[in-house]
Order: sequence, then structure tokens, then C-alpha cells
Amino acid sequence: MEVSSFIAGPTVGLRSLEASDVALLHRWINHPMVNVFSTMAVLPRSSDSVERMVTELLKSDSSKGLIVEHPAHGPIGFCQLRHINWKDRNAELSGLIGDPVLWGQGVGTECLCLLCALAFEAIGLHRVYAYVIEFNDRSSPWSLTNAGHTKQRRSPSQRAVSGVREGIRVCLHFTDAAWGRS
Repeated sequence: MEVSSFIAGPTVGLRSLEASDVALLHRWINHPMVNVFSTMAVLPRSSDSVERMVTELLKSDSSKGLIVEHPAHGPIGFCQLRHINWKDRNAELSGLIGDPVLWGQGVGTECLCLLCALAFEAIGLHRVYAYVIEFNDRSSPWSLTNAGHTKQRRSPSQRAVSGVREGIRVCLHFTDAAWGRS
């Protein structure tokens, strides 16, 4: 899937994932403060495992990986559209800000807005959704209030965090009509 190589926002921008980003992703994915909020939280992930993930993303027609760039800090995170269903025009959103120093400063919300613009305006999707671990208080308000949330439900999926089963919920659901497109 080809899209613009850089999407600029007011504070951050998104650029296409590159094979040379493996070391960045490896560091972020294995950072315990970052990973605890991930719905895939499998620690540790080897460099080879991350390299395979990046290689698969770069070849995929059903996923688009992007690196979040900050003008003062350089690469600060990763986001993606995945499980793109071209027939029904929908996809899952996911992402992480890999530098905890930048948490709480609105860069995650800005990434979400840029990713929605990519999904609806550039790719032509009609619906996007995201999953959040139930105790992830930063992402829940981000998703529910700042981003125009339309629907929430509990998912039957769970994952273990420090040996405790945590619920995963769908807490973000956008449609292109809600985004302002018809």
C-alpha cells in the first residue's frame, strides 16, 4: 500500500516504516513502561523477532506501519493501521509513544488524528477501531474524549500482565462520517 512518505501535523509527523527502524522498535517494544500498556505485551522480543515483524509489515497489503517523528526529539513512536479489510473498508489502529518523557503531552492524540486522516482521506477507509488494556487510563480518556469516540464495548480477549489477566476493550470506533467525510 503506497501512501505519502510523510504526513505532517502541528507537533509531530508520521513517516513510513523502514527496515532500518528495527533497532528503534526493538527498544520501544522491550521497554517495560511502554510494553505494559500494549495489547500484545510479550517480553522480551528478540531483535530477530522484531526484524521479522518489520519485514512482514513492509510486504503487507493489509497493514501500514509508521514512525512518529518529533522535530526536537527525532523518532518517538510507532503506529499502524493493521488488519485492513479492503472489502468492508475498515482497519484497526494501534500505536505507542516509545519515550515515556513525552507521555501526557498530546502527541498520542495527534498521532491518532494523523492516522485517522491517513485512513479516511488518503486510503479511503470507512471505519477504524482500536483496543486498549482496561487499566490504561491514559489511552482511555484519549480515545473517549479527545478523539471523538463513538462506541465502547468489552472484548472477550484478555492478556496477562504480571500474571494477572487483564481485560481488553474496544474503546475507539470512528467512522468516516463522524470524521467529516460522507
